[in-house]
Amino acid sequence: MTLEEIYYIGQTIAVVAILGSLGAIWVQLRKDHALARADAQRELLADLNTIYNYLANNPDAVDAIRACIQDFDGAPYQAQVKFGYWVHRCVNLAQQAHHLREDELIDQEIYESALRVAVGYINTPGGRQHWQTIRLIYDSKIRAVLDEAQSSIQDGPKIWDVYPFWAPDAKALPAADAVNDAEPGSEK
Repeated sequence: MTLEEIYYIGQTIAVVAILGSLGAIWVQLRKDHALARADAQRELLADLNTIYNYLANNPDAVDAIRACIQDFDGAPYQAQVKFGYWVHRCVNLAQQAHHLREDELIDQEIYESALRVAVGYINTPGGRQHWQTIRLIYDSKIRAVLDEAQSSIQDGPKIWDVYPFWAPDAKALPAADAVNDAEPGSEK
């Protein structure tokens, strides 16, 4: 074998090794993307759950949010603060979901769930009042998405059709300590 033949064999082996390395890198990137996608979806779903845990841990917030759902501008200041926190959390989660969806890190269904939560609250009489005030603090992409979604469902079901405790005439939820302290079968 001549030196030239050895050289060509070496070059061929090097090319195969480089292609093999690129293939391994591609496989690893796909695995990393799949792990990042699973983590992003799990984290977003957990965050969606925390906004409802807020109600369980703050039963007085239910009446405040209910009052603001009907008329944010006419609600007491403390109620506006609680509703503002609630809506801010919902819109932040929708914004997070929007960016994760753009990066293909969450499924379309989870993205739409996060949007529906935010739109459900900003598509109420009080939510529309509050949204007009706070919408400029969010990036233009999520504003456009939420504005479009809100305008497309003006005549759709209201949040109290899904969650009757938000209805204007709903009874107040019992305080958390009363629920937790009650004996089974007894009333407080």
